[in-house]
Amino acid sequence: MSLNTTTLQISLTTGESNTFGNVSVPSENFTHQTQSASNPLTNGTGSGQATKSVNLLLSCGTGGATLDFTACGAGSGLDGKNRDFSNGGSGGCVKTIIIENIDPTNTITVSQPGSNGWTGFSGAATGLSEPLEPGGVLLMHSPVSGKTVSSTNKLLTLTGSASTPQAKISIVGIAA
Repeated sequence: MSLNTTTLQISLTTGESNTFGNVSVPSENFTHQTQSASNPLTNGTGSGQATKSVNLLLSCGTGGATLDFTACGAGSGLDGKNRDFSNGGSGGCVKTIIIENIDPTNTITVSQPGSNGWTGFSGAATGLSEPLEPGGVLLMHSPVSGKTVSSTNKLLTLTGSASTPQAKISIVGIAA
């Protein structure tokens, strides 16, 4: 199964309005639309290319849940297979990852375990600790080189603040 053209589109629209005394000043607004829409990932193993994707839900209890980029998805690839973003040890990587906390009340903290931590977000194998509030999103998009995955650079831990909040995770990269 080969990857279809994949586009990441992110848009932020915001604005402010001011009132000075009895005089209203016109509202100021802006929209930031990512340029990735004009540079989609296509099927392949080079710059601007990827081969596989996975979309999964991960239950993140207070004891933590492990996301292993070398055994990703438990059959949730579009063809029903697991994904190995190390590409079987042959130069695999993650080009895009979105981790979204879909729980309405609990925080999920994204971190690295004591060994084999994935360096994609922080550049280091330890030290990452990013809390995702309810509705929060952690995103990395590296369409040229991607972020390397290997047998010693492969794990993230997602830990819920209470109960078992769910994270929705989408990953695109060069994988087996």
